[in-house]
Amino acid sequence: MHFTRASDPPQHDPDKPYWDHLSILYGHLKPSEMRWGIARHERRLGDSQRAVCFAEVPLPFVRRIADRRGSRYGIGFTQEFVRRHGAARVWYLDKDEPAVKAFQATLSDHLAHFDPADPFWELTPFVDRPGLYRREYRFEWEREWRLPGSGGLRFSVDDIAFLFIPEELHLAARGFFDSYEGTAPNPQCPFLDPHWDAAQLAQALSGP
Repeated sequence: MHFTRASDPPQHDPDKPYWDHLSILYGHLKPSEMRWGIARHERRLGDSQRAVCFAEVPLPFVRRIADRRGSRYGIGFTQEFVRRHGAARVWYLDKDEPAVKAFQATLSDHLAHFDPADPFWELTPFVDRPGLYRREYRFEWEREWRLPGSGGLRFSVDDIAFLFIPEELHLAARGFFDSYEGTAPNPQCPFLDPHWDAAQLAQALSGP
């Protein structure tokens, strides 16, 4: 799943998640301007460390991630679909443990003998180091997936597994999509509200 994000102050726009959500339905999820992973600060890698981010959170955590994004609007795909397009799970290597130290040594060697075409840099967007820094950095509960690169994810409405929309707008959204049949995206997938409890979400995902 991928949630739109609320705009930051002072340009806060409460309607931004809604409009971003509509634009996504035309079939393109663009990567964040941020760079991700263990080599995100290496500018020589250009846009290769940018990514579209997804979450595989268990149903009880859906509300938590929506609230952290400041948006109840989102889109969901199957794991198989995003995997076919190059997405994969993030590797969480805990700070100061042997595994991350070994990876850091490998990273240092590749930086010292830098080659931008080295396939090693295709791995680095997927590696995170959670732990206690100046503040706590722990988001393993999101079970994040990433699709690296500047191209993002292109899809059709038939590829969408579900949409997150506030419950009070479900009927209006269905009517809106149906009214533009043939001229705009009309996803025929379940609508969910991230503020539903786990049982409600599971029931909606299981179908009628």
